[in-house]
Amino acid sequence: LDRRGFIRIATPAGVLGFMGSKIGGQQVALSQEAGAEQDFGGNMPEEIIADLRRRSRSSEELPKPEGLKKWAQLDARFPVYFEEAIPQAMTLMTRYFAAIVRRDPAAMARLMHFPYATYEGIEPLVYENARSFTDSPPLLLVLGDEESSKLRPGSYDILDVLQVHTYNPINVEVELCFTRYSRDGHKIGICEGIYGVTNNDGKWGLQLSSTIFTPAEYIGVRYDEAAQAHLKGGRDWMLGWTNRDNIILSNRERGIPGLRSASISGPPGADSWLRGARAGVPIEPYNTRGRTSRLNVSEPAPDPDPDREVSAYRPTFDYFYELAAGGMGEYGYTFNLPEARVLHATVDKAHTLGGYIRMTPDSHPISETRSLGILIYDGRRGKWVRSGGFGQMMRRDCTNDDERP
Repeated sequence: LDRRGFIRIATPAGVLGFMGSKIGGQQVALSQEAGAEQDFGGNMPEEIIADLRRRSRSSEELPKPEGLKKWAQLDARFPVYFEEAIPQAMTLMTRYFAAIVRRDPAAMARLMHFPYATYEGIEPLVYENARSFTDSPPLLLVLGDEESSKLRPGSYDILDVLQVHTYNPINVEVELCFTRYSRDGHKIGICEGIYGVTNNDGKWGLQLSSTIFTPAEYIGVRYDEAAQAHLKGGRDWMLGWTNRDNIILSNRERGIPGLRSASISGPPGADSWLRGARAGVPIEPYNTRGRTSRLNVSEPAPDPDPDREVSAYRPTFDYFYELAAGGMGEYGYTFNLPEARVLHATVDKAHTLGGYIRMTPDSHPISETRSLGILIYDGRRGKWVRSGGFGQMMRRDCTNDDERP
């Protein structure tokens, strides 16, 4: 074919396919507006189709890796998922701990995004700017001579754990633990924390954290009821999706009535990943340009209403089960993550690792998702409930595998 013949035959699909490659170092996705209506598969509500069409016209700031298949989500097999994010987060958290050792709140604040929230107890402290943090830092950094003080004159800290648990290209969750000693070398206690480091508008910073300080006398005390509550809550939640049960899904409680909660769990998260993948722009949920904060601070949770409507998740059923299958054929059920566990716990708060594995009806895995969270204990009702949420990771989407059912 001569050049004109090639152009005539290639338009619009071939030309649009070419234009969807890297332009000026940036991955760009364009819709097929000049051609026929895009087929997103399945029978989904018009508002979901409209959202998918809108997403399909979005640009993607990160490069799309080779091997990412149709309807697949970006997962942790691809270096773009971790090769910048993890070094950025680990370097930042190393500097953050050095600032703790130096008792330097101003240096800590320079590593944060504001507003910044931290759970020192069961309700987040929210700092709107660096000045508010340095003027009134958490008690972990307030010097005192009392026996109950977490920071005493001459005390020093030694790092015990610095570990990544969950990650994606713009959000990394890190466990940081250290032991604090008095000036004469006696153990004061241990501080166990989880930290969310995010990329906001091209800048990496700490956005959300939670710490548990355990005095030396109580180190090693077990809180098995927290672990059981975490596992039971995850199993119940997954049963709600598996059995298409509105009552289970709408009855999930978050927070203690009267207390605020804070989260950076999404977006990006499971829903935006599923929609981006189906729209043909799986990298779009990880765009950072113009996003200056990922923190969501909720108002105090209301008192439970036993007569509330239990159909809150019914609209989700109209499209979730179609998207959840990815390119694996059909969604069947979901299992709680086998590795789910409590990382740290005290009498009224626990840090949790959770997630789930979606399966086809014939028990072939579809995808595996992981996340960190916070449980707090409601003593008035005698139950553990979810509070803060940290970022999710798509560890594995089997749509990207070489062989599929």
